[in-house]
Amino acid sequence: MEDWKPNLESLQMEFDPYASCMFILNPAREQVACLWFNVGRVSEFHDMPFDKVKKGVWPRTWSVKDPVPTADTSMVERAFFLQNHPSTTATDIPANWKPRVYLLDVDRAKNAGTNPTQVSNNSATIRTLDFAGDTHFKCLSLAGTSPSGQSIINLDATRGSPLPPDYLDAGTNGVDLVGGYAYILESPGAPESVGSKIKIYYATSPGTNLKKLYVRSSDLVTKLSGTTTAIAGTILGLSPMYVHWVGATLPMVRVQDGKTITSYDMFNNKQISSIGCHFTDVSGGVTGYKFFRGEAWNSTATSASVQAIPSDFAGIQIGDSVENGESNHYAAFKGTDTNISGKFGIQDSVLNPGLEIFAPDLDFKLMAVICRGRATTTDTSERTT
Repeated sequence: MEDWKPNLESLQMEFDPYASCMFILNPAREQVACLWFNVGRVSEFHDMPFDKVKKGVWPRTWSVKDPVPTADTSMVERAFFLQNHPSTTATDIPANWKPRVYLLDVDRAKNAGTNPTQVSNNSATIRTLDFAGDTHFKCLSLAGTSPSGQSIINLDATRGSPLPPDYLDAGTNGVDLVGGYAYILESPGAPESVGSKIKIYYATSPGTNLKKLYVRSSDLVTKLSGTTTAIAGTILGLSPMYVHWVGATLPMVRVQDGKTITSYDMFNNKQISSIGCHFTDVSGGVTGYKFFRGEAWNSTATSASVQAIPSDFAGIQIGDSVENGESNHYAAFKGTDTNISGKFGIQDSVLNPGLEIFAPDLDFKLMAVICRGRATTTDTSERTT
């Protein structure tokens, strides 16, 4: 009712009996609210480039080799998501583009195909859009700008050591990626752009190797801190399952008479200096790009007040901070932001911790989050006037 208030008249709702989930689609924000009836949970999917949701009948198991159902095929009711091209400009749309429908891979049976180099053959993949092959690509340069205001990003399909050559089968002209997002996972020229995303409008993929991504020029410049020269060396992750968690307000914790006592004392300032996590069942992902980004929200923020990715003492991003067990690497809040410079964190009487993960093909369970910092009193010695 708050975030979606301007779009209430556009919302669509459909129930998927097979997944036992009620989907509420907000096409204006590209988000889907999910009411999971089997577990009594609510979640929200982002980066959902769909215009409509509708229920229909689909085979219980489906094979690319034999897609035509027979009289013996077991059918189930599913929720279908319709995708149209994100642009109405003719030059943006590949000649072979056709509207398509998507289903939730509730059985988690999607795999990378038979030719990937970054993940094991036919291993489970966790992506928003369904495409085969690899997900991580290094940008070489810009190939110019198309007449419709798009930038063309040249991708390196032979990155060399320590990263293997990339393989991607995204359909003719990359149609399986159209409407998806490329997330910036590493950017030597604009490190502050890590975590930003750019919508993919078109792609060219001679043979099976994707060579060029077409994105909006204005989006690219904005994400790369006002310059396109920072594109060289940037690592893009294609269409990950975006994960965002925001916790409850931090309480005060103290030990008294051998008992741990928590209270929400608003007369004490909380200061978060770093955030750590405890993960289990971590699998998949690409080595060097399995990281989380910690964040903190203060009492007046409508977005994260501070963010940080685990890094070493030289400020180099640590790529494998999502690992089984307690974090060996914490996300420490620091930098040039005027709200935190010289304070070793963020202070407020009300703080909410959070984290983001935007690594393709990375599976995990988040068990706990810990915040390091301190508390200081806000009591004054004089009467207020």
